[in-house]
Amino acid sequence: MHIGALKKEAGRDFGLVRISLPNPQEPVNENTFRFRLDRERLRRTLRREGRYRLRSNMQAPSPKTV
Repeated sequence: MHIGALKKEAGRDFGLVRISLPNPQEPVNENTFRFRLDRERLRRTLRREGRYRLRSNMQAPSPKTV
């Protein structure tokens, strides 16, 4: 339940973290609960940061005209 609350709070950034949860019968410790940053996904996110994709229903011969 706590992870669900944190996921909601983190928003899109939650997708950058990989979490490994223990099975219900296992204790929670450093060997059964793990998390790590998905570095490849972070790289892709940083490359796209500050860029927007625009869609329009306008038809024109060139993007400049739109």
